[in-house]
Amino acid sequence: MKNVIATGVAILLGVVSVWLVHSYIQSKLGQRVATVSVAAAGRQIGAGTKLGLEMLTKREFPESALPPGYVTGDAIPQLLGRELQFPARQGDPILWSMLRAEIERVSDGIPDGKRAVTFAVSSAGSVSHQIQPGDMGDIYCTISTPK
Repeated sequence: MKNVIATGVAILLGVVSVWLVHSYIQSKLGQRVATVSVAAAGRQIGAGTKLGLEMLTKREFPESALPPGYVTGDAIPQLLGRELQFPARQGDPILWSMLRAEIERVSDGIPDGKRAVTFAVSSAGSVSHQIQPGDMGDIYCTISTPK
């Protein structure tokens, strides 16, 4: 008789467990996830390829699943003509960090009549690997004002 009661209780607990799991899954299926329209690769794009409109598409991604630096779907025109420095598979979101810098050489960013100066610094005389996020520092620059 004890075996029959134990078996009946086990079956009842199993049915209740299945019902609870089913109810939980159904409640989660009814929830909507916030999505974002993102620029994505419309096809396989190799590194070094200049982006064209036919290579890009808009795709909806869950906001919580996107990496930082994604390009929104509205910013696709800003990508046209830019070059990828890393390959992208079809459907991958395009990140700003995947694009080559618009100025490839330092000399391209220096206006006429200005000069760039470099300073030789050894690793012993520098602050290499000693500056951490949140540290404060000074930046020196020269600004020309109209006369």
